[in-house]
Amino acid sequence: MDGPIKSIQIRDVKSNPDEIVLMADPLWNHASVFNKVQIKKQANPALSEVLIKLALAKGVGLSMVSRSPCEEIAYLTFEDIALDIILLPFTKSLDLKIGNFQVDNQLLETACPIIFYMTKTNTEGVAKDAIMVKAKILQSPNENAVILEHLSINLNPCAVLLEERVVLKTALFLGYGHVSNKLDQRTESHTYRIDDYPFSKNAKRYYFENLTIGATQVRLTVLTAPKLSPELFELKKSLGLTLIKFEDALIEFDKFSDRHHFETLDIYIKALKVHYVNQLKWHAASILGSVDFLGNPLGFANDLSEGVSGLIFEGSVKSLVRNVTHGISNSTAKLTETISDSLGRVVLDEHDNETRHRILEVSYPTTGGHLAAGLKGLGFGLLGGVTSIVRHTYVGAQSDGFPGFLSGLGKGLVGTVTKPLIGVLDLASETASAVRETSRGSHHCLPNRKRLPRCVTGALGGLLPSYSYRHSKGQQYLYIINRRNFSEKLIYYEPNLCNDREAKLRLLVSTDFVRIFSRCEEDPAIIIECHLSEVLSCHPLTTNINTSHSSKSTSSYYIEISTNLPKVTRPRVRCQNEEVAERASRCINYAKSIFDEREHCLANI
Repeated sequence: MDGPIKSIQIRDVKSNPDEIVLMADPLWNHASVFNKVQIKKQANPALSEVLIKLALAKGVGLSMVSRSPCEEIAYLTFEDIALDIILLPFTKSLDLKIGNFQVDNQLLETACPIIFYMTKTNTEGVAKDAIMVKAKILQSPNENAVILEHLSINLNPCAVLLEERVVLKTALFLGYGHVSNKLDQRTESHTYRIDDYPFSKNAKRYYFENLTIGATQVRLTVLTAPKLSPELFELKKSLGLTLIKFEDALIEFDKFSDRHHFETLDIYIKALKVHYVNQLKWHAASILGSVDFLGNPLGFANDLSEGVSGLIFEGSVKSLVRNVTHGISNSTAKLTETISDSLGRVVLDEHDNETRHRILEVSYPTTGGHLAAGLKGLGFGLLGGVTSIVRHTYVGAQSDGFPGFLSGLGKGLVGTVTKPLIGVLDLASETASAVRETSRGSHHCLPNRKRLPRCVTGALGGLLPSYSYRHSKGQQYLYIINRRNFSEKLIYYEPNLCNDREAKLRLLVSTDFVRIFSRCEEDPAIIIECHLSEVLSCHPLTTNINTSHSSKSTSSYYIEISTNLPKVTRPRVRCQNEEVAERASRCINYAKSIFDEREHCLANI
């Protein structure tokens, strides 16, 4: 019981040659004993050697969709897949190459649209494969023993961006936080794991002649969420998860190797965990130098060194100016943002903090968007400073009387000074962010999402619809129009309701509204907006108009929406053709029936 045990069984081959055959593998120094009877029982001897080749240039996409709340969390894409599998009587080998691998953050209220992507690593103009896996499995007479001659996994340099909200929602999707502690205590006393008994004959074990996970370089970024839902907050407490915001911490992971061990899978996973946790501890200085509350000094040093190298080796003064400007503006933006957020948590109440974060939320990270958000934040801070004494004093006196009046007066005096200061810091942070966006180089830019977030609603019967780019685009328009009100869900989107020289209209039907708007990417112009409670019905309409020059009549197609509004009871909207008119009216009537059914249903109490 002091360590590994080796058993050796010696048999005389000449005594019973029909039962035992010794097969020596020249590539691997071992002797395997196989039964001839098992080989003869093969269904088709012609298939003793099988070669499977799979080539997928476009790749495979994997979507992760949660049921409650119904939303798409992440989308994984594997591109340029080349898979070779060789099946021989006594060996199985696998060779997998993936040209590109990317994980998109598909949450609608995310600050970063990418979770994982491969950095550009070209050698002499030839792109390397992102992931390479090679394995060779030898046949074993024991079902609980898996013998691998080699297993090697190589990952090219990559970038990982962990946002707190998507990490918690992924953990919730995987089942964390659903089981109560009482149930865990009750089941732990009556169940056991086979891996807890390492000498059990039923424990499945793995033998690796050579297990290798290659060294790689990872750029790690962690983003924290300003506010979490109660469910995610409780999950965070139960997991004991504490995240610090930092950006582009360069971590060099060393190679992991293991040889000649015959252990359970749990032992190997623990060894992997210990190895990579120690690697992260060794790079704690790199992570600390990239945190936001210090202004990301390592990021500034990297920008400066890159600008100086561009000046020396390429003679580019523009590269030096751009990188230095990006480093200074990036550090300034992070430092001022950290100070303003800290002051906001201490001074502002929950309602003011939510309003402030909503004002500073930039849907499109452009120079104009950051400057507009900074000016709005400054205005909010100045307005809060002017009204702070009156507001806090009135609220305190109304809730607690004279003691509340005194405490409210104190809060008001503090807010009169600090709220304008927070507004000034927000303006400085957003101005620095605008400069950072202007001076951002190509190596700082994130790749685009492989596709827009999936629209998970709209299918009949509440089923999960197949992916549609049209409905995903409609969902994007919906949350631009309703100012990111995610409780409203898309039901139908028609991008070509009317598309001619006179009008270019689109139809958007949600769980609450029917909207008709004109084309514009960032700020759609609303033509008609009608709540479903005001809609009575909708039906297609065809009109024939006789022209004066000829006896022929031209047909025009409309949808007529019957409403209970006092001014316009039956607005008509022109459509492209009869098919579009019928489809639009049918979807509006369907949305109306769903709305009425929801209004007359009793809510779960």
